[in-house]
Amino acid sequence: KPLKLGYLPEGMEEQYRIEYKNSMEMSYLNTKTQYLDIYQKNVINDSKSVYVVDSDGMKGEKIFLENGVKVILFSDIKTDEIRYIGIYDNYRITGLTNLSKNVLLDILKCLKI
Repeated sequence: KPLKLGYLPEGMEEQYRIEYKNSMEMSYLNTKTQYLDIYQKNVINDSKSVYVVDSDGMKGEKIFLENGVKVILFSDIKTDEIRYIGIYDNYRITGLTNLSKNVLLDILKCLKI
C-alpha cells in the first residue's frame, strides 16, 4: 500500500507514477519549473537494504517531524537542489527537489499511510 501525499504546493502536477510490487516512483512539476521527485519503498521485509547518498559538497541535516518522519536533507548549494532520505513507518522515502527546505518539510509532514 503506497504512501499518499497529503499536501502539494499549488500548481504542482503529477508528471508520472510508476508502481512496483513494494515501491513507487512519482514526479511532480509546476509551471515555475520547480519539481519534486519521490521514491518510496516498503522495507518491512527488506532488512538488508542499503542506501548510499553522494553527499560530496553537500551539507546534511537530520530532522524529526511530528508525524514520525525521520529525514536527512542534503542541500547542494551549487544547484539549489535538496536530496533527501527518510523513514516513515515501514517506508524508506528518497528523492530530489528544487523546492525550498520549508516546502519540502511541509510535504513530508503531511505524508499519510
